[in-house]
Amino acid sequence: AKAEQKSSEEVMGKDFIQLSKGIYAAKNQGVKGLSYSFISQPEPNYPTAAKRLGYNREVIVKVKFLVGFNGTIEDIKFYGKDNGLGFQKEVEKALNNWKLTPITVQNKKIKLYFYKVFKFNQI
Repeated sequence: AKAEQKSSEEVMGKDFIQLSKGIYAAKNQGVKGLSYSFISQPEPNYPTAAKRLGYNREVIVKVKFLVGFNGTIEDIKFYGKDNGLGFQKEVEKALNNWKLTPITVQNKKIKLYFYKVFKFNQI
C-alpha cells in the first residue's frame, strides 16, 4: 500500500500564507499547532550616537524577520526610514542574537516570518 502524502496546505491549514517553499507567514498570532519557544531574546540597546546627541524622543522601529529551520534569524526587513541615529542597527544586532527552538506546525519544521515593533525610550 502506498503511503498517503498530505499536501502542505493540509498540514499548514488556512492560518498560513506560503511565501516560498518551506517559508511561511502566519495570518494571526493564535495559530493552532504552531510550536516554538524563545531560547535567547536580548533587547536592543539605545544607540550611543543618539545618547551623545542628547536625543530623547521615543523611537519606534517596525521589523519583519525570518526564523530559519534551526531557530536563528535569517532575514531582517525594516519598515520605515532609518533616522540615521543607529536604532535600526541596534535592532539588527539584537535580532542576530535571538535564538528560538525550531518552529514546527504539527511536527513539520518550517521557516516563519515574525513581525515586531521595538520601542526605544531614553532613560
